[in-house]
Amino acid sequence: MKKIMIFSVILALLFPNVSHAMFSFDMKYPVIKRHFTSPSERRPGIPMKKVIFIVAHDTGNDLGARHNAWYQQRTVNRVKASAHIFVDDTDIVECIPSIVENPEIAWQVRENQPYDNNIYGEDANYSAIGVELSIKPNGNDEEAYKRYVWTLAYLCYRYHLDPHVSIVGHHILDSGRKIDPKNGLRKIGKSYNQLLHDVVQEYDNCLRLF
Repeated sequence: MKKIMIFSVILALLFPNVSHAMFSFDMKYPVIKRHFTSPSERRPGIPMKKVIFIVAHDTGNDLGARHNAWYQQRTVNRVKASAHIFVDDTDIVECIPSIVENPEIAWQVRENQPYDNNIYGEDANYSAIGVELSIKPNGNDEEAYKRYVWTLAYLCYRYHLDPHVSIVGHHILDSGRKIDPKNGLRKIGKSYNQLLHDVVQEYDNCLRLF
């Protein structure tokens, strides 16, 4: 399977339309559409020209995916901050189009930080999908992690990205201020390096050759 993954990544980079005609991805979980009001502070409704990378986040609370989505919709015009997807042990909730519909931009990383441009040549808010790990009290942390890993892997497949290099933590892009997703992962007994490894493995395991 590893050879198939490498071949699919190379093919996706050179011939993206051909790649999706030859490969499929195991859709293990449904994605729930709960889009924020648009246009608004949290969702300006601007189409993303091209997805270049993915930013891994965690919410820093124990509200779960649906409640985080509900709260951000309730405050949709109060704060210019958002992410595309919230993931917990039971739900994958899309709040800004990214999987269910064509991608739009999201205000997920401070624009005065240079690291996204240094690494990927583009600003995260305009060229990256943001995915939030959302832990719940008395929830199944291992299942939440599995869904989080799968979501990151599927986004790599959907947007023809190399899972080895296309995922970056928020703590790297805003190192002086942010600690996610390292902190959230630590709370459930995982590490950031393990996450990156597990996403590559999940991509490999879920990739199917027609």
